[in-house]
Amino acid sequence: NWLFARRHGGTMILRIDDTDLERNTEASLQSIFDGLRWLELDWDEQYRQSERLELHRQLAEAAFAKGMAYRDFTPAHGNPDERAENE
Repeated sequence: NWLFARRHGGTMILRIDDTDLERNTEASLQSIFDGLRWLELDWDEQYRQSERLELHRQLAEAAFAKGMAYRDFTPAHGNPDERAENE
C-alpha cells in the first residue's frame, strides 16, 4: 500500500486497530511505529479505531434504519457451547 500510494501520488493512511484493549498496549503501538520508521515507511494520516467508535455507530444505525443490516443479540463473551447452538 505504501509503495502504491507513493508511486501514484496518493495518501498513505495508517489505521491502528486498537479496539482490543487486552492485546493492544502503548508499548505494542510504539513498537509498530518504531518498525515503520526503521523501514522509512511514513504516513500522511493516522486514525485510531478507538477514536472513531461514534462514527462507526452512526453508520451502523443508518444501515439499520435503511433495513440493510440486522442486530445480533448473541452475547459477545457468552458460553462458547451456547454460541455454537445458536449458529
